[in-house]
Amino acid sequence: MADNRPHFEIPIERVRTAPIKVRGQSKPYSRANYSAHADFLRERTAAIQAYVSDTADATASEAVFLQVRTPHELPARGERQRLGSAGLDVVALSSVDANSATVQLRKSELHALEQKIRVYGATPENRGKSHFAVIDDIRPVPIEEKLSPELMVDDNSARDCLLVFYANLSDRDRAGILLAVRSFMARTGLPVAAERRLSNGVTLVEATLRPSEARAVGTAFTTLRQVVPNNVFFVPDGRRISMISAAIRVDPPEGTTSVAVVDTGVSSACTGVTRAVIATIPQLPEGSVSPHLEHGTFVASRVLYGDELENGLRSGLLKPQCPIVDIPVIGVDANGREVPVHEGHLASAIDAIIPALPASARVMNVSLGTNAPASDGQVSIVAQVLDKHARDKDIVVVTTAGNIRDPRLLAQYPSAHPQPCCRIDSPGDSLLAITVGSIAKYVDTGSLSRARELSAFSRRGPGPFGGIKPDVVAHGGNCLADGSTSSRIGVHGLAASGSSWECDYGTSFAAPLVSSMAAKLFDHYGNPSANLVRALLLHFTQPALSPSIPCQREHLVGLGEPDLDAARWASEHSAAFLHSGQLTAATHTFLPFFVPACLAVNGNGRLQIKVTVVINPPVSPDNQLEYSQARVSLGLRKPSEVGHRSVGVGRDTVDADKWSPVSQLTRSFTRSYETGGWELQLRLWTRGVSAGFRQSYAAVIEVVDATATQPVRSSVEAEVGPAFSVAAIRAAA
Repeated sequence: MADNRPHFEIPIERVRTAPIKVRGQSKPYSRANYSAHADFLRERTAAIQAYVSDTADATASEAVFLQVRTPHELPARGERQRLGSAGLDVVALSSVDANSATVQLRKSELHALEQKIRVYGATPENRGKSHFAVIDDIRPVPIEEKLSPELMVDDNSARDCLLVFYANLSDRDRAGILLAVRSFMARTGLPVAAERRLSNGVTLVEATLRPSEARAVGTAFTTLRQVVPNNVFFVPDGRRISMISAAIRVDPPEGTTSVAVVDTGVSSACTGVTRAVIATIPQLPEGSVSPHLEHGTFVASRVLYGDELENGLRSGLLKPQCPIVDIPVIGVDANGREVPVHEGHLASAIDAIIPALPASARVMNVSLGTNAPASDGQVSIVAQVLDKHARDKDIVVVTTAGNIRDPRLLAQYPSAHPQPCCRIDSPGDSLLAITVGSIAKYVDTGSLSRARELSAFSRRGPGPFGGIKPDVVAHGGNCLADGSTSSRIGVHGLAASGSSWECDYGTSFAAPLVSSMAAKLFDHYGNPSANLVRALLLHFTQPALSPSIPCQREHLVGLGEPDLDAARWASEHSAAFLHSGQLTAATHTFLPFFVPACLAVNGNGRLQIKVTVVINPPVSPDNQLEYSQARVSLGLRKPSEVGHRSVGVGRDTVDADKWSPVSQLTRSFTRSYETGGWELQLRLWTRGVSAGFRQSYAAVIEVVDATATQPVRSSVEAEVGPAFSVAAIRAAA
């Protein structure tokens, strides 16, 4: 902004809380004949003991996983406490049956369970009926719950698979299970390609299996949660535009926050990129002799220069926007052929590099995709690992919505987009990552998208749980119906050779622009939380065009294109109030903000309030249906004659997924409101977390004059004085 006025900050001492009243407990469930029910459960537990002794992991693990079914009128998600009282800890809800859940217990507890059931049936008062009565059945987990849809097919051809074991197993159990898997696979003639233990507790085994073999493995192991495809990541190459003068100078990076670029690697021959590289942490797959280089160099140059590369080349001076950390994960073999990289390797590679990242690396860019569309209620392995590190490391992860690569689908744009095959791919299904789609910036004869419209190749949402994906969009280029592009409508980047620059298109080249913005915001606000940086990028956006097709707008272009200037500096016609803090499930939290007199009901302005709240909830890799373990609900409280009065906002929220980490609402007012002090009310909801859990959050509350005529920012400053401080920024920003 021209006058560079900072946003306001809500001081912690002005935030108030109020206790939440706890609801009563659920009503007991009655059965006509408790003794007959106990007899049935005893039969089932006896059958389970026989089943457990026959599994391939019978002696490998002390844990056993079973499926419990509850009565039709009692969905399993509401019966955690009573099942836990019965000694059955709910690990995951069924994705196909609301009355089924996977439970865990120790094998040594099976006999005790049988004894408890015997007491339940034999005592006059049916001791334990409060929890045993809600169990309709208990049995092994059906194989249909373990196999992904891609493996439930008639085609029995072999494919690369991941055996995914439960995350909450002990280290001893994991070691024993891996020995049992090797033994089982050797006996059945199935080679194991790799074994991996991930930081989120998940144990992976990579193998090439036919669907019939996947079914056999799934049946043999009670500790096996799922068998899924082990998808390969694709990387296209660019097309050369022209040579680069040897006289080009490259300045040191302007910022201090670095972006970790997880990609094919950066070429040492390209000085326009290597000048900004502060560390290289290779994680190449087995069989590689060197990094692939081409795609990674192009992506890194998009982080450093964005759409200003051509101007820099013409001026003779390149000015990198930030330092980068080079993390090559795709390589070539001794014959120069690309070594395929599967999801298992990439998840393990990300785990390995996290401890080695320099402290300045607050942003991670992952411009890779599998071309395998996301599924409802399932989060990919790579996305799970990214979510863990985004929270634990307090970093902003930026990834892509993925590309539609089939020219037949591109030629049908936009009518093909509603098809399931056009949905986002891994790792764009990450809950905590900023997933970036592409919009076109330039057009030419035959180009498929209009300027500022969704690029024809950009995959659509929603996310695995119906939430907004992509989160935002950025310039990733335009293309023709045959899948080609040109220097006029594509995006520009540096070639691995270092002697030329290229054109290409893809969401791979849109995501780096958002990564660069995130790095600049970390620098601007003096090392803020990742939550605040995400909130700023998702709140301050410019609208993008979406085609007229039967898809929700936010599932095509997300919340729009991030506006970096607006995220850093205030407009005269709006006032933004920023705050970062922590929430508990035991209290309501109230954030104060101010509506100035220039937006009074009878004035010339028109009040609009826009709110964005971002959290980084813990996630459950085992319980995919309840993957996010925390969420926030929003409420507005306007001034009244006695304190504040609530404002209904049910129709003003944006995301259909109430367990989304992003809560946003926009509400316009024309009457029945007062100026002065307002409040945003926040409530934290949790599931599967420990008592006393505290959730970090960041909020952006913006008071806007929709007519763009009133001096909102200066009026707030004049009317409230020091009540709200200005947001702290670095002097060099």
